[in-house]
Amino acid sequence: MTFFSQFKDSVYNPSFYHARRTASTGQAFGYFFILVLCISIISAVVMALAVAPKIDRYTSPEFISHIAQYYPSELQIRMKAGRLSTNVNEPYAIPFSAEVRAEMMKGGPGMQAENVVVIDTTHPLVIQNFAAYKTLVLLTEDYAVSQEKNGKVSVTPLKGFPDGVLDQTFIREFLNKVAPIILKLVPLLVPLGFVTAFVGYVVGYLFLLLIASLIVWIVYNIQKKDITYGTCYKLGLYAVTLSLIIDLIASVTQIGTVPWYANIILILIVLLANVRDVEPTHT
Repeated sequence: MTFFSQFKDSVYNPSFYHARRTASTGQAFGYFFILVLCISIISAVVMALAVAPKIDRYTSPEFISHIAQYYPSELQIRMKAGRLSTNVNEPYAIPFSAEVRAEMMKGGPGMQAENVVVIDTTHPLVIQNFAAYKTLVLLTEDYAVSQEKNGKVSVTPLKGFPDGVLDQTFIREFLNKVAPIILKLVPLLVPLGFVTAFVGYVVGYLFLLLIASLIVWIVYNIQKKDITYGTCYKLGLYAVTLSLIIDLIASVTQIGTVPWYANIILILIVLLANVRDVEPTHT
């Protein structure tokens, strides 16, 4: 029996599943690994085709220049012996653009931050005053203060940070150095994507099968049907076909990730729909 005929019958064909019950477990694993191999290749190629043009755009000199301009041309931040200083009047704020601010407001009225960063080395740090700065990050002479997703304020000492100067020129030069390195990694997108997808599918689905097979085995045992857990797991290696196809479609179309419990339900539906001629247990 060819892989393609097994692929078709694995979605729905009770006769196929009846025959597979006496087939070897090695054959079942062989089908599963070939299926995952094919789906991983498709997933990796589609991902690379979608990401490569974006990488080319984001590493272009025009885009780098555009990004560097977000950093104020007049601002120079200096770090020396764990203390921060600037060349501008403080408090100094770097606000969000109008477009970004509009997107943030969609998150709800709790999104009160108006600034990306506020620098204030002229006043001592008072945590209770953090909200008044209306910023994501507050830089003082000795600390970096930020608000976490849970609403708590995180304080990081600047002591131990390397000495240096941060300005628009530094950012532009840094991005220009990183861009060629990123471009050299583009040919690795397909193999890296393939390995990531293959390992993820194999580990994820073999684990889901442990749960789905156990549920099917329990159902048939309650009905006094003569089937072992190992047989349920072996047949499950074919039953994952529909779930893997839907997973691939969701990934390729960028709909999102199929929840693990939805995959288990799909595997259960395929197994219970196809494994129906189980003999009663002889007592």
